[in-house]
Order: sequence, then C-alpha cells, then structure tokens
Amino acid sequence: MGASPEGGIDTFYIDASVPLAVRVAIASVRDDVLYAGGPDAPAEGTDDDVWLPIAGKADWIVVHRDKKIKKRAMCALTNPNGRQIALPVESREGL
Repeated sequence: MGASPEGGIDTFYIDASVPLAVRVAIASVRDDVLYAGGPDAPAEGTDDDVWLPIAGKADWIVVHRDKKIKKRAMCALTNPNGRQIALPVESREGL
C-alpha cells in the first residue's frame, strides 16, 4: 500500500463503471479499497456531481472506466489534489 501525500495510507475508490464482480473481488483482498455501493462508500448510481467532491475531499484515488464523467464534475475531484486512474474502455465499434 502506498502512502498519501500527507503520510497516511491511500484509499482507492472503484467507481460503478467497473463491473460489480471486479469491485467486490478487489475489495475482498485489499483493506484500502472502497467501491460504489459498498460499505462506507457512496451508493451505486450516485451522480458524479455528488460523489466526486466526496472523493476529492477524502483524497481517494478514483479508479474508473467512465468516459462520460463530466468535465465540471472532474474539477471537483482534481481540485486541489484529486487523483484518478482511468482504465481503458474497449470500443464496441464493429461488434
């Protein structure tokens, strides 16, 4: 587990754009992971405008696959010290 800029332990928050089975599996083997709909985390389906400021204030590292997170909502995460990991989203074109 990595240290946060303040010297504490980092907390990762896995957004609802990551499949539930993946969120649960990761959280089951790591004590530094919260996930959408999980204990002590925003409910699944919570609007980006609501949970991103919570994540930013808590200094969570947000893991997501969401290409649609609004820029104005991302500002809530990235100001002043928000961190994110954007996983690649496979294109469905040609399927």
